[in-house]
Amino acid sequence: MPEIAMCSGSIFTPSAPEMSTQLIGKLLEELSDLNSPPIAMPVPENMPREIPRVILTSGDGTIEARLAPARSDIIWRRSTPEVQTLPELARNVAEHLLKIHNAIGGPISRFGFIANHFLEVNEPSLRLTASYISESAQARMPDPLAQFEIHWLTRDQLGEFGENNHWVKLRTATINRGSDSVESPVISIENDVNTVVSDNQVRNFEHTQIPCFFAAAANRILDHLDQLVPQ
Repeated sequence: MPEIAMCSGSIFTPSAPEMSTQLIGKLLEELSDLNSPPIAMPVPENMPREIPRVILTSGDGTIEARLAPARSDIIWRRSTPEVQTLPELARNVAEHLLKIHNAIGGPISRFGFIANHFLEVNEPSLRLTASYISESAQARMPDPLAQFEIHWLTRDQLGEFGENNHWVKLRTATINRGSDSVESPVISIENDVNTVVSDNQVRNFEHTQIPCFFAAAANRILDHLDQLVPQ
């Protein structure tokens, strides 16, 4: 069964104000659990509004907030063998984004949720090619493969959020579980679920829809996760 390594959630707020001292103070108050010293990023002239101005981190380093006027990200990184389930992690991400939106305000134009899992296997490149590449195509590929990566995009409906993008990225990788510097081969599985951006439609999501999106996205990922794992 794949194990979770990282997940992140994003909200996009294109009409939110710039990061004033007062707004940063409100964010620090809302995100009081992210209590490591804040990092203020340099802001050159004409810096894109999606680029972080402030970065906040929890004391144990597992949760990071990247804060910009037009985009806010919450990133969770695994640091212990025992972890919560993906729906529980998605709920935690949503709770932090709710606090951020309490301070920033403004319409939300887009949501995004990414989950990175890994599966320890022997010879991950062979597992992936056997599952996703035809035998005739495999015969024309180098042997052995040092690395292998495959991506695809689907679009489907996600409840009240309408049509959504679902990117899947599978690739060979390695992990180090301990302090002995021994790396184990794995298949890295990335799922990225995000609302579709349309030039002809401005989407304004409500504050109360934040937890609904992340719960739905986590369930969508789990519904497909077992199908992605090469047998």
